[in-house]
Parts: sequence; C-alpha cells; structure tokens
Amino acid sequence: ARLMKTEQTGLPSGLECQMFLNKDMTIGTILSNKGDADCMVVFTDGSSSVEYSVPAKSIVSLIWQEK
Repeated sequence: ARLMKTEQTGLPSGLECQMFLNKDMTIGTILSNKGDADCMVVFTDGSSSVEYSVPAKSIVSLIWQEK
C-alpha cells in the first residue's frame, strides 16, 4: 500500500484520517476519533461520495472500491 496525499478540509477537532492506495486499486482509510461525540465524514472522488459516522473514541477502517 502507498500513503495517499489527501485534501482534508473541515475535519472536526480530534478526528484524524490516513488513506492508502492498495495494490488492487482499492483505497484503505483509517479514521481515529478521539472526541466525545460521533463525527460525520464525507469521502468523495469528484464523481461519487459516501458518508460515514465515526463513533466517539474509536478507530475504524474503511475500504473504497470503484464499481
């Protein structure tokens, strides 16, 4: 996997995000929410988007795969 440079705008305090391009061309994402409240994030590639609610005090991983 290769670390991706991403535009991270408007992230709430305590939320961290890292994205990786995998060999199979999927995008792996690791999100860490250190805050006391859930945080809604939106991922977009310009033509498609997905929303996800990151639970408070959690670490989650997501996979983005083109159709």
